[in-house]
Amino acid sequence: MTKIDMLNIGLTEKFIQEAVLFQWLFIGRVSAQSQDLYQVITEKGALTGEIPGNHHQA
Repeated sequence: MTKIDMLNIGLTEKFIQEAVLFQWLFIGRVSAQSQDLYQVITEKGALTGEIPGNHHQA
């Protein structure tokens, strides 16, 4: 598996420093959205996720 260099897709030093406060999470970037599903790129590859609940605006 190839490790993705998050710096090449917009990760900044500011976010790296802030991420230290949330060590139980990992850094990702949304790369695509389809209705309620999102594709997120992480250094370990792509994930698909969704935001639970009703977050739709009228």
